[in-house]
Amino acid sequence: MCGKSFANNSSLNSHQKKCNVFLEKSTEGIDYIECRVCGYIGKNITSHVKKHHSLSKAEYEEKYGSTICEKTRGIYAVNGDWITRAKERGDDLSEYYEKLSDKISEGIMKSDAAREARRKNLSSLNKTKEFRDRSSKTAKKTSERKDIQKERSERLARWRLSNPEEFYEKCTSVMHKSWQSKPEIDLFKKVDSIFPNMFKRNQILKRTGKFLTTKTNIRQIDIMSLEDKIIIEFDGIHHFKDVFKKKGNLQEVNKKDKELNEVLVEEGWTVIRVSYDEYDYKDNGTFNQETLDKVRKIITNKTRGLWLFGKSYV
Repeated sequence: MCGKSFANNSSLNSHQKKCNVFLEKSTEGIDYIECRVCGYIGKNITSHVKKHHSLSKAEYEEKYGSTICEKTRGIYAVNGDWITRAKERGDDLSEYYEKLSDKISEGIMKSDAAREARRKNLSSLNKTKEFRDRSSKTAKKTSERKDIQKERSERLARWRLSNPEEFYEKCTSVMHKSWQSKPEIDLFKKVDSIFPNMFKRNQILKRTGKFLTTKTNIRQIDIMSLEDKIIIEFDGIHHFKDVFKKKGNLQEVNKKDKELNEVLVEEGWTVIRVSYDEYDYKDNGTFNQETLDKVRKIITNKTRGLWLFGKSYV
């Protein structure tokens, strides 16, 4: 039987007669395919076995044989290659691709099952090296397009303005963790060797209504002991000279430094700042030993207030 349903017997009888005539004049495999699971008849039963028997085309064909009759396969071979022929003619297919993309996206977004199936398919494909290489090449080509770069930049700017705290956590703080100057790392090693496990690097402090130089009210601290209320900042040359192209950057940095100093000193913290001129970049880099001794004394005694070490602060 063909698998169709009907509202009354007269319609069923009429359809059955047509089916019988078709079957008498046709050859299975050439003119039609019969489903080996339920007996459904059609020229292409691919969607049928997927919908009613939860079998993919490959799974069905491996067990039972083809899902498409020979005549239909021949039609597909001629009509199904129209995109290649259009490309050879030089036709513009951008509108077709855009509509196709919209339809696929719409279908995926409307169906939880479709989204889950797509996730599983992509997960499976992503395990193959060929797929990863092809995806990487495509992504690089896409990223090089000026319109894509502009769109991504504008989207990131909108997200940053709308979600300043989330942007800091996911972007700015990660950047700070990945970028550290050698003097800053060396200073931490010196302090940590004297006071093991007391300090941590690249920590975050938030003071709502006090840290006003940032939209998030968050400040990133080079070296900090939250429990002992001590911070140590290594101030590079950009804290003292306008070395960046951005106009007004030095004034902005100085304003942030001043704010951090005043807020934490008022709260009873120990704020230690060491300038870049206290570090000798020769011979793999060393700090002024006299400065290190003074820093050690301040930390040991937990002497509160602001302490500046370096000629640049004068």
